[in-house]
Amino acid sequence: MSKNPNQKLKLLYLYQILLQRTDENHKLTTDELRAALERCGITAERKSIYSDIEALQNFGLDVNLSERHRRRLLRRVTRV
Repeated sequence: MSKNPNQKLKLLYLYQILLQRTDENHKLTTDELRAALERCGITAERKSIYSDIEALQNFGLDVNLSERHRRRLLRRVTRV
């Protein structure tokens, strides 16, 4: 069980961050996503971000994962 009660809300916070801070022209790196989650009191490993993004994609959120200069970038393709 997670020691931090906010940890259970990680997917929701991640979804909120993507909705508020990304679109077709604005992307976030996984490090930027981790930092944003930390400001919400949530710790996240780089690998867990990828599985969380996959869960959001399976739920129907249109998130594009791309690579530029060896850094992975995430953006929400369409607004919900």
